[in-house]
Amino acid sequence: MGECFLVPAYPGSPGQGPLNGCVCVLNFSSSNAKKWEQDMQILRNNNARLTSALQESNTNVDEWKVQLAAYKDENSRMKAKVLSHWSLIYTL
Repeated sequence: MGECFLVPAYPGSPGQGPLNGCVCVLNFSSSNAKKWEQDMQILRNNNARLTSALQESNTNVDEWKVQLAAYKDENSRMKAKVLSHWSLIYTL
């Protein structure tokens, strides 16, 4: 890993907290910087794939809700039809 240098968080920052208003800046070599950049690109790609999968899942949920509503309507119609049929039998 690289060296850590403490620098003020911003010019004139008050000395608060364990670093007294400073932040740690790491000095990386060129090869470390390339590795970090590769790792970041992998994370970006993974994030894009996960986002896509999540959007697809949300779309599927919306479709299932529509199908469920249709099944509930069909169930209500069939139930009413069966009850109507049985009420005719009992009146005879």
